[in-house]
Amino acid sequence: MGQTFVFYSEVVATTFTDWLKNRTKSGDLTPSGEAYVRWAENTKGIGIATKHGFKQELDKLKTECAKIDKLIIVTHGDTGWFWFGDGQLIGEMAINSVANMGYSDLFTPGAHIFFQGCHIAGKSDRGDGEKLLKAMARTFLSRNGGRVGGCTAEGKQLSFLGLERRA
Repeated sequence: MGQTFVFYSEVVATTFTDWLKNRTKSGDLTPSGEAYVRWAENTKGIGIATKHGFKQELDKLKTECAKIDKLIIVTHGDTGWFWFGDGQLIGEMAINSVANMGYSDLFTPGAHIFFQGCHIAGKSDRGDGEKLLKAMARTFLSRNGGRVGGCTAEGKQLSFLGLERRA
């Protein structure tokens, strides 16, 4: 059995913590007034501040022989790309560049990868989210299959593009 991992942009985390602070009881705050982020059982949150941090965390998980059932990536982005705060974009080419590094061994059969970030799975003249999702599936789900998806719009619109990869 694997674990759920949430990779979140440290830029997004500040906004998330502020949002959470407004929705928690006073007993759920640290002495300095910050909200505790409570992850569901068997879930680990990992803050990432740079493009290189994404790969570094994947390498750590590989070294630890982690098994991932679900990977949720909470970050900013636009059609076909995402970023973790340093302004360096991660898109189809960046994902393809790590395709042969054994990251598919991290994922359990039928694993899910989901992008929670505006427009990441959308399509425009700025990029193509379907190409990014396909690159993610090839790179991370090629061994055991699974699903990858993401938001195609922003805000409260829950448009979604999902792709399935068979092992």
